[in-house]
Amino acid sequence: MNQCKNCKYFKRYTGEYDNNNYGRCQSNKLLYAETTEDGVEYWDNEKYERRILKDTDFLLYMDAEDYHAEIEVGQDFGCIHYEEAEK
Repeated sequence: MNQCKNCKYFKRYTGEYDNNNYGRCQSNKLLYAETTEDGVEYWDNEKYERRILKDTDFLLYMDAEDYHAEIEVGQDFGCIHYEEAEK
């Protein structure tokens, strides 16, 4: 399987205190979401708006306070949504 370190969605952490072996996945298949009366709402990173989830190909992540959460991945992790990064 192709690895995150070669994927266009992988954003490597490069700060002074960061281990350069991991980063954040910015795929639009990973959705920061919350449950509402209308269904599951998520933040659409491409359109910068909240939307109701209708897709079935996703990974949801949530936090208890609806404040902030991120998915961090190791550079050798891989998934089916891999797309080769431009070099």
